[in-house]
Amino acid sequence: ILRKFLIFNSLVFLVLGLFTFFYLSAIQPNLVKQRVEKHTVIINNTSNHIERLKISFKEKELKNFLLSTTFLFQNLERVQFYDTAGILIGDTNVIDLDQNVFVRSESIIEENINKDSSISEETVKEDKLIKKNENINNLIASKKIGDPIVLEEKENNNFFVKTLDSVAINGEILGYIMVTEQANEILTAVEERRNFILRTVIAIAIAIFVFS
Repeated sequence: ILRKFLIFNSLVFLVLGLFTFFYLSAIQPNLVKQRVEKHTVIINNTSNHIERLKISFKEKELKNFLLSTTFLFQNLERVQFYDTAGILIGDTNVIDLDQNVFVRSESIIEENINKDSSISEETVKEDKLIKKNENINNLIASKKIGDPIVLEEKENNNFFVKTLDSVAINGEILGYIMVTEQANEILTAVEERRNFILRTVIAIAIAIFVFS
């Protein structure tokens, strides 16, 4: 009887351990999936607006479109538009900078006399831009029709969820939109649930061990 009781407890603990492992592994993907669904709705709404307003997928017209439809991108960190070649042709961050041009600045700008340092900084910026364009091209090349590409990145202690999907008008792909949203609360929720589940499992394991 004791042997059967120990075997039963071992099976219960094994099942409980597997359930805990799979549950903890699925917490973050489920929360990210909810954000991706939200991003997909935003991308579809943006595509519908572009189609309805007959906006050409060009840099100048997209800039005017972004200025007039900022309500579409509220609570988002960044929205970027790429053409079919992966070249950036629209960016909400740039729009924000352009609006600040009309504000007078009282700050003093100092120029570096050392030309070599300025040249090296420009070279670094160009290299970063080239690498970024290569990454976007790789993402576009690997994208499956109908399935958005989802990226999870940590930058400066912040967690970002990025969704890249195509803009299709009348069955023709005009370009791509990448939606970036800061989602630090996902990591917080994952940590809280993980701690709660682990505490519960440890308590149950101790109870099983004591009875065993």
